[in-house]
Amino acid sequence: MQKESSTAFLLSISLSDALSLKVLAVSKQIAIGFSKTNIPYLTSKTAIVTSSNSWIGKQTVAVLAAKGAKVYLGARSHDKYITALGDIHASNPPTKNSNVVFLEVDLSSAASAKASAERFKS
Repeated sequence: MQKESSTAFLLSISLSDALSLKVLAVSKQIAIGFSKTNIPYLTSKTAIVTSSNSWIGKQTVAVLAAKGAKVYLGARSHDKYITALGDIHASNPPTKNSNVVFLEVDLSSAASAKASAERFKS
């Protein structure tokens, strides 16, 4: 694909490319001194993490939960939530007593994304 402008290119990158860019950005931050220990405690904070079945989503949930945030783990089904949560707890023991909550999120359509937002607000 030939890009006509940088804006057109950014709008047309695939999800896997976007995730690769996130991983690269995180790797770059770690390389310049960013680490889990630099993140303050987040006890009074709330976070929603979508794409929680992906590696970067699980790692994001793990770090936020280990730092005390209430984390809504966005997944398309409760089964996917249970699987992701099991993976997170297995690889990050400090998250076992954390506050990670299921939020049904399907970002495949605007209507379902809006419904998820409404469920979160209620």
